Amino acid sequence: MTRVRFLSVTRSRGRHLPSPSMSKTTLLTLGALVLAAVLAVGREGSVRMGIIGGALFGAGLGLLAYLWLRHAVQHRPERAMRANLEGFLILMGGLMLAFLSLFAIPMAGETLELKAFVLTYVAVAFIPLVLGTVECAQSLKSPALRGGTTS
Repeated sequence: MTRVRFLSVTRSRGRHLPSPSMSKTTLLTLGALVLAAVLAVGREGSVRMGIIGGALFGAGLGLLAYLWLRHAVQHRPERAMRANLEGFLILMGGLMLAFLSLFAIPMAGETLELKAFVLTYVAVAFIPLVLGTVECAQSLKSPALRGGTTS
């Protein structure tokens, strides 16, 4: 049985995490996307596309890894470390796939500046990876999650 509140999700097992749409991790990642868009405005075409592409790809995969970790913490807390490692591997695999695609597809290499893409990808993907881990680790410390009382 699941009860949904406005800013939080409470599960029947007693685990309590902020809603993924309103968490600090999600909001700071969206802020990084806005910052990347502002930085891209004054650049030339391929650099601009590299910044925007890297930021969007990094935010997408970073938030996917964060949601995977949240899922593990809520349903199987004993697998949280494994889920965190899997999220990191998702980010590294995405970076390698993008890197190889920029070399293998000539049109993609001409459209996106490689340095701008990789730099913004790493910068934006770093936010949900680190902040999401901290947020989930704090929820694992809570007494309600361990089965204790909050008073």
